[in-house]
Amino acid sequence: MKKLFDVPDSYKEHITKFDSSDGFLALGIIVTYFVVMTISGIIVQYISQLQITIIGGGINVFFVVLVLLCLKMRHQGIETIGLKEGNIRLSFVLGGTLAAILFFCNCLSNVLFEHQSFIDFADILIYFVYFFTVGLVEEVLFRGYLQTRLHSLLKHILLDVLVTGVVVKKLRDEFEFYGDLYNGIHFIP
Repeated sequence: MKKLFDVPDSYKEHITKFDSSDGFLALGIIVTYFVVMTISGIIVQYISQLQITIIGGGINVFFVVLVLLCLKMRHQGIETIGLKEGNIRLSFVLGGTLAAILFFCNCLSNVLFEHQSFIDFADILIYFVYFFTVGLVEEVLFRGYLQTRLHSLLKHILLDVLVTGVVVKKLRDEFEFYGDLYNGIHFIP
């Protein structure tokens, strides 16, 4: 009989491979991300939308690369953050398609129900790059890296998920506190 929060044994085996060094390294990256995004939230009011998108995308890509470097340094493969080499292309295609559908449905609803004009094509390209990097950092940094490595410190799977969720929510709140970007879009996931 399955419990309400039954976790597969393969996941339990996966997360117990990490030691406290992995947990503290993940926390260090998250604290650094928090500081960088807070500073970004303060300066966002002084730069253009294009600069915001480029800087935000660059910051997010930097942190994904940082996680990949940490994996290499700790001799861990990308499968430890939930990426499988054979499924990466399929994941990008499927995720990109679903994101495009969601994006256009959202824009279309604004046109139909709120009588707004449809977004310019140039803005669509900017938002595409932006949303791609935000989604990538959310999956790699938070769900893939932080959540799995926290178990070495917290020792309880539900607590790992709860703390990761709180950290993501806090990062979003902190950035929103400092500045609201064009049409409510924010740097962080």
